[in-house]
Amino acid sequence: MKKMMINISLVGFGCLNPAIESILRFEGLNTPSCAPDFFTFPFSEIIRYMIHRYRLRITIVY
Repeated sequence: MKKMMINISLVGFGCLNPAIESILRFEGLNTPSCAPDFFTFPFSEIIRYMIHRYRLRITIVY
């Protein structure tokens, strides 16, 4: 699976929501509770779901 640098921020929040964090961990994506600017994980359907469900703002850096 292709890896990309993904910058995820919940609009209006500096740290990831615990629920979103749990989803990421369930998907095998390791993220710190208070995310740095960038962290790496495989791009997948869950991200698209999260963008829709939680209105996440993401930046994809190739």
